[in-house]
Amino acid sequence: MSIQSTTKHWRVKWSGDNSLPATEKLLLSRGLVSTHDRDLFFVENPLYQLGDLLGNPLELPDAEQAAFEILKAINNNEDIWIYGDYDVDGVTASAILGRGLKQLGVTPKFYIPHRIDEGFGLNKDAIATIAEKGCKTLVTVDCGASNVEEVEYAKSLGLRVIITDHHTTTSEIDFPVPVVNPIRQTGNYPYREHTGAGVAYSFLRAIVYKSPIRKRIKVHPLIQLAALGTIGDVAPLTGENRLLVKAGLQSMRTVPLVGLRALFQRSGIISSFVNEADLAFKIVPRLNSAGRMSHAKVALKLLLTDDALDAFKISMHLEKLNALRKATTDSMLVEAREMIESGTALNGNIITVAKDGWSPALLGIIAAQLVREYGKPVIVASISGDKARASVRSITGKDIMIPLNNCSSLMLEFGGHSHAAGFTCNVSDLQNIHHHLDAEISNISAIEDLPEVDIEVSPQDINEDLSNLLCRMAPFGQGNPEPRFGISDVQMHNIQLVGSEFSHLKFEIEGASGRRIEVLGFGAGSYYREAIRANTASMIVAPLLDRCGSYRLLRFKLIHLFLA
Repeated sequence: MSIQSTTKHWRVKWSGDNSLPATEKLLLSRGLVSTHDRDLFFVENPLYQLGDLLGNPLELPDAEQAAFEILKAINNNEDIWIYGDYDVDGVTASAILGRGLKQLGVTPKFYIPHRIDEGFGLNKDAIATIAEKGCKTLVTVDCGASNVEEVEYAKSLGLRVIITDHHTTTSEIDFPVPVVNPIRQTGNYPYREHTGAGVAYSFLRAIVYKSPIRKRIKVHPLIQLAALGTIGDVAPLTGENRLLVKAGLQSMRTVPLVGLRALFQRSGIISSFVNEADLAFKIVPRLNSAGRMSHAKVALKLLLTDDALDAFKISMHLEKLNALRKATTDSMLVEAREMIESGTALNGNIITVAKDGWSPALLGIIAAQLVREYGKPVIVASISGDKARASVRSITGKDIMIPLNNCSSLMLEFGGHSHAAGFTCNVSDLQNIHHHLDAEISNISAIEDLPEVDIEVSPQDINEDLSNLLCRMAPFGQGNPEPRFGISDVQMHNIQLVGSEFSHLKFEIEGASGRRIEVLGFGAGSYYREAIRANTASMIVAPLLDRCGSYRLLRFKLIHLFLA
């Protein structure tokens, strides 16, 4: 939240016919123009229509061949191992496929690599261990798309290998095994933005479709895990991803899986009101804490169990790990801020902080927080001996992968996306990497400094119609962000300081028919006196969930405040 005194406040994402109702302008700002687009976006009760709404899973690349291989392994009573990733997407994908295969008559075994010791993807030592334990069929979830050498090694040990993944590769790799990945050009599947959990769910649907006992298999409850993985991987909530999350939340609110119910209770969530924010900010961090502070197999065990007592015990363990994660994160943040403020950090167009002994598993969290605080790209590195492991986070409009690629010769390895990446290097090269990146990252342009709103609204637009539309537009997330509204020159009523330390600003504005609308400025308590003096302001706000986890009783959270 920021507070400013300025005459030019924001730029408007949609600038069409201002005579239209605010609800219509908001829909158009999201590209929802046709009746078909709107019908699909606002589909009611998607849980009971998924079979008609989702694409044919057999159209996924290699899905039919891979499903045949799985069913063959089941018929031959072979050991099937599922190799997943250590984050929430990988763990939920593992649980989806594992639970599904169990219904089909086989109890699979699992391998989740250690986040720090092994890293992402297949590795030969793990493959050798799995082979020694009798594995005949190895199925990857949320990984494997780039592991050609490791797959060849697995085949040399006599393993049947199936890859299911959603990550992109630099080229269309010619794998000697089935690769179920919607991003590949060889398939006809209509949606390409699934996470590892989404792919696992679709692949399970393909297996079930080809199974002679398909009518006995209950796939629908597993949509909860697909929704959780989609939220956890911050995938765009468009198309099928939106359907998975909507249906998953609908299922959670009715009969949550035992492990999820335990987590809901632990984090103070009422299951009948659970929403996407609960998953993103309460459930995902708890599950991820296992891989960050211990081993992700703890989280997987929770998602696999149907025993309430077992779930209770595991959720307690996760709560302790999450508390440790928070404490360690807070300590690292304090140290990083001290480096920046004291001038001991490398600073410029990008900030670089590094320290011996920092937890590599928390570097991304620290970097993301520092980006929010300092408004520029950040490198956070953990030093161990003569090596540094780093996470990089960028700001909107700055693709960090381009400058990283341009100095990749200084790195031992690197990878990632436009706004989140990582690399390892020799400590002696870290400063040079910083200087290369600093030279390539230009200053932020004026237009990027100006915040964007979806639409401008007047007090009369803040009515029941808008509230109802916001309810229907949820869940919000990547690809379908919560709307931001610009409101000009409104009077603030009942201005207060709230919170245990009076750190938050609360006031009311007048909506349609004189109704008072609550606005909360989190962390904005220091601006209380200025707000009192000004009395009138323009502001950017976003909808705030009410106490029942809905947008029905409209409240706003303050994003920017522009005092008169």
